[in-house]
Amino acid sequence: MAWVFWFGAHTHHIGLYPRVSAIQAFKKELSAYKCSKGAIQFPLNDPLPIALITGIVKFRVAENLQRVQDKKK
Repeated sequence: MAWVFWFGAHTHHIGLYPRVSAIQAFKKELSAYKCSKGAIQFPLNDPLPIALITGIVKFRVAENLQRVQDKKK
């Protein structure tokens, strides 16, 4: 099974690195945050959007489970 996401604490933000597919899938919901191709920045001064992060994690878990199922075929 592949990794779900990485994260890191930085000077002014928390970085979440969930892969490009998750960022594309949640593009609308992430419009309020600074994003790059593979990273999302959540400012340290703002509360973390827990529901959004939960959705991204569930999306990545589903992707990984699908990948495992595809390999079994």
